Amino acid sequence: MKSLDLFRGLTMMGMILVDNQGSFSYVYEALNEDFWNGFRFCNIVFPSFLFAMGCSIPLALSKRNKKPVAVPSTASPPPNSPPPYSPDSPSFSSSIHDPLLAISPYDASSSPSAFPGPPSFPSSLSPPSPSPSPSACWSRADWAVWRKVVRRGATLFAVGLVLNMIAAKFHFPFRLLGVLQRLGLCYVLCVGFFVATDSHWIQRLLVACCVAVYLALMYGVDVPGCGRGNLEEACNAGGYLDRAIFGKWMRRPSDPEGFVTTLSSVLTTWLGVETGKVALNARRYAKHTTKYYASLPLLNGSGAYCLPRWLALASLSLLSGYLLSLAMPLNKKIWSVSFSLVSGGYAVLAVLVLYLFVDVAANRWRRGGEESWVDVMIRPPLWLGMNPIAIFVIMELIDILLMRLLPKVAHDGAMITVWEWIYWKGFASWISDYYFASFFVSVVWCFLLTVVAGLMHRAKIYIKI
Repeated sequence: MKSLDLFRGLTMMGMILVDNQGSFSYVYEALNEDFWNGFRFCNIVFPSFLFAMGCSIPLALSKRNKKPVAVPSTASPPPNSPPPYSPDSPSFSSSIHDPLLAISPYDASSSPSAFPGPPSFPSSLSPPSPSPSPSACWSRADWAVWRKVVRRGATLFAVGLVLNMIAAKFHFPFRLLGVLQRLGLCYVLCVGFFVATDSHWIQRLLVACCVAVYLALMYGVDVPGCGRGNLEEACNAGGYLDRAIFGKWMRRPSDPEGFVTTLSSVLTTWLGVETGKVALNARRYAKHTTKYYASLPLLNGSGAYCLPRWLALASLSLLSGYLLSLAMPLNKKIWSVSFSLVSGGYAVLAVLVLYLFVDVAANRWRRGGEESWVDVMIRPPLWLGMNPIAIFVIMELIDILLMRLLPKVAHDGAMITVWEWIYWKGFASWISDYYFASFFVSVVWCFLLTVVAGLMHRAKIYIKI
């Protein structure tokens, strides 16, 4: 889906705007992460990365490199069955891949081509299927698959670890956990759940077990001097257990990417997996859902299939998340369960809107295969979305260089970092509003990194793991 690359690219833009303010003393409230409880725009960025990664998992593992466990039917397909998937399909883009994890395009040529009878919409978000789930295509004894999963997760973890070492100037101790480390851990867990069993409900039960362990630790561990169930920064059980495990090798007193809070972030990632399952099955039942939504002019079969299921998933996530927030606050730094549900729900809605706009409606505006104005408009975020790992590492290295490695310089009688000096001399010197000047710095960095991504795309350079 081109919309998934676009979603990932817009997430990259949001990350650059949040993490590259000219001065962190002058930050608009929506972009300021320096608070404990609550939910702002800046909080949606990291969950969106996890969600996009989860959404790619079922699309990636649908590639049939092995024969399915179930014996496929030898009967000829019905005469009116939808054609096999091709890269030119109007509902699925040939860029249906995840550059972050180097996955392959979806090949639905072996998918069932007909759905008997009118579609039903059960309480389960996963549609009934006479064939095994995509995970059945992988043998549980195929250790090569598991080695790939572990290798990719370990590579993400290692890259994040190296960035932390550089930021600490190779001094010990340094922070062991971080953004890429959490991505790697969530990837291994969610792919493991997806591959280990064909049952959707057992997969969800495994995710629920992670959430249950998180809740048991956060509310059951007696923190000295704080008691049980205290979710404040210095007293929450997640931070206490992380300090006991990592000691000085973490951000204290409570690491936002700590080990305990990774358990609840699995839920956000899995909401992406559920979204990807719907997209994966949309092509199979597109023909049989089109006639039931013929009154909706912008929907083709795939869009009509995805719409009710994604709306149901988003509504369920948002409603349960906000209800749960009455007892457990929305908090990104401890990745509360309510935060996981709310951020995941908004991510589902974002993918839904982008999918309908880019993968469905925009096809109506294309003439003879030519690009429409929509294709031109979404090029910059698509460049970022197709090379997220490279752009993230480049951004982090620039930040580390200007904020930590280069010696401080004098400014108005004080010693400041080169990053702050650029802000004061290059922007705040001619922009009277310091908050806008700080935001404008992040806009400039966003433009420069987008140019880098565009040049990499033009040279066909894609960093894959």
